[in-house]
Formats: sequence, structure tokens, C-alpha cells
Amino acid sequence: MEDNSFKFGVHYCYAVGSIDEVGESTQSDPMSIFPRAPAPVGFIAFYTERTSKSVTLQWKPITNCKGYIIKRATDSSTNSFFVIKKIHASSVNDIQDTSVTFGTHYYYTISSVDKTGESNQSKPIGIVCHWIPVPTNLTASYIKSSSESITLHWQPIVKGKGYTIKRAITLLSSAFATIKTLHDSLISHAEDTSFICGITYYYTISTIDEGGESIQSDPVSICVRAPPPTNLSASFDNHDTCLVILRWSPISTAAGYIVKRATTSPSSLFSTLKQLDDPSTIEFQDKSILFGATYNYVITSLDKAGESDDSSIVSIHCPRAPAPKKFEIMISKGTSRTITLHWSIVSNCSGYRIYRFMANDPSIASYSITFSCNCQDKNQSQCIENDKYSKFLLATITDLTISSYTDSNVKNGIEYHYWISSVDVIGVSFGSQLVSGKTVLPAPTNLRAKVLVKRNTTVLCWTSVPTATGYRIERKNKSGHPETIGRLSGDSDTKFHDKQCVLRDMPYIYTVYAIDDTSESEPSNHVQVTSLSSEDQTDYSDLVQVRFGNLVTENVDAIVICSTSEKLMESVLTASGIKDIDVDKQRCISLPAGRLSCKSIILNPWAPNVKDAVGLENSIRQFMNTTFQYAVQAQCKTIAFPALGKSMFFSNRSEGNASLVTSNKAHQRTTTV
Repeated sequence: MEDNSFKFGVHYCYAVGSIDEVGESTQSDPMSIFPRAPAPVGFIAFYTERTSKSVTLQWKPITNCKGYIIKRATDSSTNSFFVIKKIHASSVNDIQDTSVTFGTHYYYTISSVDKTGESNQSKPIGIVCHWIPVPTNLTASYIKSSSESITLHWQPIVKGKGYTIKRAITLLSSAFATIKTLHDSLISHAEDTSFICGITYYYTISTIDEGGESIQSDPVSICVRAPPPTNLSASFDNHDTCLVILRWSPISTAAGYIVKRATTSPSSLFSTLKQLDDPSTIEFQDKSILFGATYNYVITSLDKAGESDDSSIVSIHCPRAPAPKKFEIMISKGTSRTITLHWSIVSNCSGYRIYRFMANDPSIASYSITFSCNCQDKNQSQCIENDKYSKFLLATITDLTISSYTDSNVKNGIEYHYWISSVDVIGVSFGSQLVSGKTVLPAPTNLRAKVLVKRNTTVLCWTSVPTATGYRIERKNKSGHPETIGRLSGDSDTKFHDKQCVLRDMPYIYTVYAIDDTSESEPSNHVQVTSLSSEDQTDYSDLVQVRFGNLVTENVDAIVICSTSEKLMESVLTASGIKDIDVDKQRCISLPAGRLSCKSIILNPWAPNVKDAVGLENSIRQFMNTTFQYAVQAQCKTIAFPALGKSMFFSNRSEGNASLVTSNKAHQRTTTV
């Protein structure tokens, strides 16, 4: 065991006895000990220059002693030491010896004191009381044109051995750390290259010689800001994209950059375009500019404290907006009075202007469409200065996402010339090349002829042309001589009665032309009437096919069955695989084809009038016409009917059934004839 309750200088005796369940045994023979306090360890001395000159002595305190005795001598012989201080507390660990003389070599020892007296002396330590002067006039500076360093200057101590330079970012004495030691007393400056811009640094300096180190000088502070970038320049990538590229020389001490822009307006202030956090960046692309504008740019450096001063200003004048590329004209087939223009979008412009003139416009003779200009940039030979062609302005477009325009105010048969110009902040800029086009009236379609024998009249019908203002009907007799036999006004009147039919002049060939205020269409399809004995002399031989087979195997857009014929409908629906369906027998409807080869099934009710042949024929015609109209609306191109005959509206016979297949090749859609 250990006894920590003893005191130095006291005689102690110890005896040991055993303890069991019966009690304590007799004690052992006593053992005595007389502990004495040792001399303190860690004894050091150093010279201090503060308000007075003194030697500071320090040691590690001895627990359980009564105090200490400090002795001093001017030589190291044992007999010359004398007491300079008695301390009556064991916790004290330093004293100041203020009775020293500058330049004298002193020796010190220390001993502990206990109950019995003084311990042995420690080993002597020596020190020369030498007052080391502190460097004066310490300054810190940074010159932008010099290398990237902070320069420290001071008044040198010629009799010293060198200097110690310390730095901190606060004024706490414990925060200062040595950054440089110089071993030449004649040096009067030093450089610090390890700083970071935007941080405030504090510097001190002390002298070193054979006696040690002086106290630190008064601190000086400096905060170096990152300089603005130099050699800022602005240039264009090309004159089509209007992309401004900024370049500069990097700043090694910066943490990044801020790019700013302003217009040339007197009230315009610089605003931030972009913050760049990579200090190695040397280029920035400004894609948000407008053609024709003038911009000023500056750039600043970033450091720990914020922004630097602005760089020098660089200005650049953006070129005028180029003409849109791929300016094209489009006229859709079958349309009239409508011309559509297309072009490629010009980024960074302010809009577009579209111009138009007619080829036969007499006022155009006084203009020379050359797109010359006298604007600021003499190299831009296609700039339209002050929009001198405003007389021909068709449309102004400000939505920059639009790349097409439809001109609906045109007349058929007249050729129009168009060009498009970009608009920038200055005004109307480049003009494109001319494009030309004209619209024509679509020809009437589906011309049909029906002969009314008793009236000695041929009835002509055709599909209307929406933009027509009328029609011209032409007829050729067997001699081939064409003559205009009638004119109709209005696009809705699409029927003409030729009441001047002469048997000896037949056959007749009829053609219809659509007309408007300025033009006439191409001819319609021709129809021929060969005899007044026929009710319908139109040649449909290429549109109707009669073939034997099963109706349900026809590969057409639709097959037609009579919904009031139970057996026929049941037979077809069974073949298609359609089950459990309620059919509306009051109107014409369509069903999916199911397993059949056709695309759909048209069901139409039929109520035959069997009083006489005329009534029966009329009921069949009504059935056919209703079916045709429904097929047209359903956009069917080919349809198949059961063949005319006694089995027309009944199920197919075992030996097969003839079917009637119709199509319209002229319009590629089902028509009624």
C-alpha cells in the first residue's frame, strides 16, 4: 500500500498485523523511515524586460514540503551561494529576482524545506542579465505592382544576432506563431507570401542574440484586398449568334470574380451578370445581349472580405441583327388565298418585320429593293435604314418564338414577293432574299352528270370550292369545239341544268371551272353524255367492280348490310364474331369488323316500296344514298354492297353471292353517284 499522508522531515514507524474471523494477530516488528523533501526539479531562469529588468525563476512545486530556499552566486562554487529568498508555501512555483545588475552572470540553486530542515541543493543554473533591445518602427505594406507578398520593414538592431517574426489573425498573445526566423541582424525587411486576401493579419518582431529573445514589438496589422483583374477584353463569337466573349488575366490571390454589365444609357448602372467561384477562370460568355446594343463591362475580384475595386471598363457595340435564314414560302395543295411563310429564329433580336408587294404593282417601279444601309457599321450592307420600305410592311412580329406567318389577304392568280427583316434595338436591320409565290383556286371535284330524258336536260353536279365566288361551265360537242354554256355566282350553287342538249351534237363533254375576282381554276374532271336515252351518262366503270364471292370476305373499308334483314345480319355478325349486341334498326350505324377482312360494318335499315317498279327503285336509291352519305362522313374510300337481285337483302347463298364494290379515285374517299 502507499501512504500519501506523510510529511517530509518527520520520523515514521510502521507495523503490520493480520486480520481473520477471530480478530487481529500480533503486530510485526516495527519498521522506521525518515522521508526528507527532495530538491525541486524543472528549475529554470530567464531574463525579462518589461517595466523593470528582472530574472524569472520557475520550478515544479513539491507536495508535502513546507517551502523553498532560493540561493544566488556570481560564480558556480558551492561556498559563494547565499540566500536571496525564503518561501513558506509549497504551492509557489516562481519568483522574480529584481536585484540583478545588467551584464552580470548569475547562478541560482533551490532547495526544499521540511520539518527537519533544508533539503539538498538543486544543480546550479546560470544566466547573464542581458537586456535585448526590441526592433522599432515595424510597418506592413502591400504594393500591387510588386510580387504577391506583404512586406514588413523595421529599424534593425545591429548588435543582435537576428529576428523572429510572428503572425496572428487576432491580438491574443497566444495566437501569435512564428512564420520566419532571420539570422542576420542587418536585415531590415521580410516578405510574407502565405497570406490570403481579405483576412486581417497582425505582425510582431523580436530580436534574438546569445542571451535569448527580446520581448515582442507592438503589433502592426494589414488586410490585403484582391486586386481587380487586368487586361479585360470583349469580342464577338460571330455576327449571327451575337455572343460576347469576355477575357481577362487571372488573379492568383482571388477567390473568384463577379462580372458586371451596363448599357450606355446615362442612367444605367452596372448590374451583376455572373459570380464565378473558380479563381482560375479567365473567360465568360454573355448570351443575354441584344443585337444593335452597346454594352459596358467591368469585372471585380472576390476575397474573404468581399469585392475588389472595379476593373477598367471595356465597351463593345453589338452588330446589327442578321436576316432570318431559310426564309421560305409554302402554299398547301388544295388551298387558295393563303400563303404561309417560314424562317429560322434569330436569337437575341427584338422581333421581325415582313414585307410584301405584288409583281404587277406599278408603285414598286420607284423603289430599288437592294437592302442598302448607312448605319453605324459600314460593313453591314444589308441593313434597311429607317425602314424605308414601310409602304410594303405586311406584319410586325414581337414574339421571338414565332417562326412562321400566314398571309390570308392574298388574291388567287396574283404573284406576291416577300422578304423578312430582323428588328434590333436600333431598328429594322438585315433583310432576307425575296421569295415569291401565288395561289390558285382549286378545281371543282366530283363532277357528275344526269340526263333527264323527258325534259331534254342534262343536270351537272360537283363539289363546291369554298373560296370561289362562282363557276364557269364549259361544254364540248362532237366537233371538239368548247363553249361556255353558263356561269354561276356564289360557291354554294353547285348544280347546273343544260337545257340546250341537241341529239345531233352528242356526245357532250362537260367541264367546270371555279372563279373568283381575279382568277380561274384548273378544269374539273370531265364527264361525257352520249345519249339522251340514258338517265345517267357519267362513266363510273372504273369506280364500280362486280365480282362473285362472299360479302364477308371483301377486303374494303366497309361492307354494307340491311339491318332489317334478320337472316343477312345474323349471318354477317356470326362471321365477324360479334355477339350479344342490340342493333338500332331506325338509323344507319357502323360496327367494328371483328374477324372480317373489312375495317367496319355499316348497317342501314330498308323498307321496300313494292307497290310498283318505280316505288321499288326509289326505295333502293334512298337506301344507297343514305349509305353513301354515312360512308363519306366515316371517311371510307371503298365499300361493298350485296349484289342487286332477289338475294340483295338476304343471307348469302351456298353457291356464293355477287357483291358491288365502289371507290372514288379522284378524291380517294367514298362518294355518292
